[in-house]
Amino acid sequence: MSQDRSGRGGGGGGGKSGKDSSPLGLIILVLWVLTLIIAPVISRLLQVAVSRKREYLADATAAQLTRNPGALAAALEKLARRE
Repeated sequence: MSQDRSGRGGGGGGGKSGKDSSPLGLIILVLWVLTLIIAPVISRLLQVAVSRKREYLADATAAQLTRNPGALAAALEKLARRE
């Protein structure tokens, strides 16, 4: 008897082969590779944007605390020239 208990035949895989198969696997593979390439770039851009925003907010807070934005700007320019 070539049938198992479920009543199915003992034949091969039954999967599609060649040109009849769905391109879903290829699409998923391409999307995965694109994600691997693009994710670090986007992550770095977000990091730079957040860093600049924090720097701007720190400068704005310092200007409010010193109550003399001109002197603060001069000090920052002086520090920039040293580097």
